[in-house]
Amino acid sequence: MKRIVKYLILLQLSLFIVFSCTKGSKVNDETQVVDTTGGDLEIIYLKVKEWTPIFISYEFTIKNIGGHPVDIKNLTIQGWISKDTIYDESDYGACGYKMTSGSLHPKQTLNGNWYCGDKDPKYSYFTLNPSTYPYLVLQIYGTNEVNLSNNTKYIKIE
Repeated sequence: MKRIVKYLILLQLSLFIVFSCTKGSKVNDETQVVDTTGGDLEIIYLKVKEWTPIFISYEFTIKNIGGHPVDIKNLTIQGWISKDTIYDESDYGACGYKMTSGSLHPKQTLNGNWYCGDKDPKYSYFTLNPSTYPYLVLQIYGTNEVNLSNNTKYIKIE
């Protein structure tokens, strides 16, 4: 009985994921497990929904493609506006958040919709110019997983 209660509590924690600077996130189960040696998070989807020079909106999906749960209590999700497909110190932050609780079990996904900047120019913290900074780069880090090479995804801002 204690095991069932513990599982239900962990399940509730994994379903209760909150982002600051987001409007909507959810965890769901679907598709197949790829790596069975451990937990492995991968950014499987990234799309820019809308952008202006002072505002960007995008959505993403992170999936545990591994065979074991991943504790995401220290997972950091960070977006960047970049001149190329690789993050460096010249890039601009485009929303970010460090998780404080939860886990993703095999096949589970974490979906986010982020709105960064501000539609009012006096409150925006960056200027987006796709002719010089044409990429959105999304990174995840801070977890113990078997493969870190799939923790960055980029997309051209169009």
